[in-house]
Amino acid sequence: MNASQFFHPDHASVAHQSPVRLVRRAHCALSYYATRNVPQVLQALNTQRHGLAFDEVLRRLIQNGPNQPRALRSSPSDLVQLTQTLRRQTCQVRRDLTMYDLARDHQSRVPARMLVPGDMVLLSAGDYVPADLRLINQDHLILNRAILQSAPDTCAMGDRVVAGTAQGVVVATGNKTLLGILLREPAPVASGWRRVLEFSPFQLSKTAAWAAGVAVLGMVGLLMPSHSHAETSVQLYGTLDAGLGWTRISGEGSQREVLSGGQTDSLWGIRGQEDLGDGLRATFNLESGIDLATGKAEESDRLFNYQAWLGLGSDHWGELRFGRQYTVGQEFVSAVEVGSWKDFGMGALMRASDNYQISNQFSWRSPEWEGVQLGASYSADVGEQGLGGARSKLYSVALRYEEGPWLLGASYESLSRVESNRPSAWQLGASYDFDVVRVAAGWSRQSNGFVGLNGDDGPAHLEDKGLEGLGPVEFIQGGRLDTWYVGTAIPVGKGEFQLQWSLGRPNWTWEDTDERARRIQVMSVGYVHALSPRTSVYAFAAQGRRFDMETAASASEPRSSRVAFGLTHHF
Repeated sequence: MNASQFFHPDHASVAHQSPVRLVRRAHCALSYYATRNVPQVLQALNTQRHGLAFDEVLRRLIQNGPNQPRALRSSPSDLVQLTQTLRRQTCQVRRDLTMYDLARDHQSRVPARMLVPGDMVLLSAGDYVPADLRLINQDHLILNRAILQSAPDTCAMGDRVVAGTAQGVVVATGNKTLLGILLREPAPVASGWRRVLEFSPFQLSKTAAWAAGVAVLGMVGLLMPSHSHAETSVQLYGTLDAGLGWTRISGEGSQREVLSGGQTDSLWGIRGQEDLGDGLRATFNLESGIDLATGKAEESDRLFNYQAWLGLGSDHWGELRFGRQYTVGQEFVSAVEVGSWKDFGMGALMRASDNYQISNQFSWRSPEWEGVQLGASYSADVGEQGLGGARSKLYSVALRYEEGPWLLGASYESLSRVESNRPSAWQLGASYDFDVVRVAAGWSRQSNGFVGLNGDDGPAHLEDKGLEGLGPVEFIQGGRLDTWYVGTAIPVGKGEFQLQWSLGRPNWTWEDTDERARRIQVMSVGYVHALSPRTSVYAFAAQGRRFDMETAASASEPRSSRVAFGLTHHF
């Protein structure tokens, strides 16, 4: 068996990916095998649930070398120390020893350095994860992650088991593990990636503190003895982002402030999954925004303002989610964004790809077929009016393609009629990673208002319907906003330069001034530098011409600018 049978073809070039993109896109064995079901994983690795035969282990060990990632002088000291700790570890493995007239399913402890791709590893409380694993089954597994990655049903070399048990198949060893990659090219972690069960010392508001208490009690319950054989995992995660910002708006003056969420939103959340067998799983996600400048929840009247949904997933037909969540259009297209600088990212004008959520939503996401994924969302009551109210409906359909350096997204979203018109948004986005630079581009056509209700404006009578945020009246009453976006990310050292430019063309006339709305431009340049796999510092400068940070377009056509620097930490 040659090496290509162990790894996806993209894996050979992992070491040459730019640091930030490496972690954000996760070009590694974990990301590849996480999207395959268990039979596909076992077939690709040419292994079976009771393990490899001893002669096959020897052959693969000669071919792949010992399971020992090599550190460089420039490698982060904490990862080097972790590597040294792992060299002394042993692990429980399953091996097929029928050729020696021994049990077909033989279990024994072996040095972690002797593992090979295809080995079956058994994990229990206190164990270090000895290699990158695709989990086959688990029972109340709780991990303390040393290496941050977003692939579900996986654990990386260096993670530690806090509680529960699991069985996993080795998908990468040595320098091909995520730890080995980070040792060679240290990189920051994208905003969507979390660490499990590690609290940060910040002061929660009363609402968030109460929710954290509920979460802790829930996890304690998971650790209690149970007669159920269901396999459950629960994760507590979060992102903290704070810094100093100088903001100036023409006609309104300037302001210096502690800026919460300069690079990405500060938030905390709880998510979990239970394996129901036969490829079925129950999932949930509860997520709440935090204002680090004040210590308050972003929305005082809503406990989980970002996400609060329960879902049912399958390896065969995808996943259904019920509750407050992002639309599939927002989720699929926003992934191409280069830099999400507060108020000045891709979503500054392409509001249907900005950070917004819709309540009372039902959504479906398909499995991936050769990198292609479909999605659909529907909400019967966007404005949360309940029975007897004037309810507005939302429809969203989207497509995403991700394979190798390519990432493509397309979506269409619309609301039911408002003011005799139907707010809608078409979006297209694409990015390509050339290793030395990543480029991204996007286009959108938004008509009759912002479908995400994130325009922070609109006629007062629409507030009674829960539809504030559609945007300026002229936009709602038959207007259209066409937007183009381009961005590029250039790796430099342990960080990345990010440049972005957006152009918006409104087609309406302002009622107050009787003047034609003019083109809007938003530009930004920033740099993100990794201090560790979990912590980074950043600085950016941005300017908008005829750009209103709240409504995107305004009759006053202000000039807006911001300079900021700050710190981001993921836990």
